[in-house]
Amino acid sequence: MRIGIMHKIKTGYVSMGILIVFCLTAAASTTCPPDKTDYLAYPSFLTSRVEPNVLLILDNSGSMNE
Repeated sequence: MRIGIMHKIKTGYVSMGILIVFCLTAAASTTCPPDKTDYLAYPSFLTSRVEPNVLLILDNSGSMNE
């Protein structure tokens, strides 16, 4: 009976290892480096500059003290 339990445990470890290896290789094969077109869609020296919209408001009317 003890040999049967040890065999089941060993089989479980082997199948878990195979599953982990399969998942890792599947995840690694789906990731691919970006194409050159992702980097070279427009030249880096032709950037459109947009001024930031920053609004600083100070309130000293005392309305928060009511």
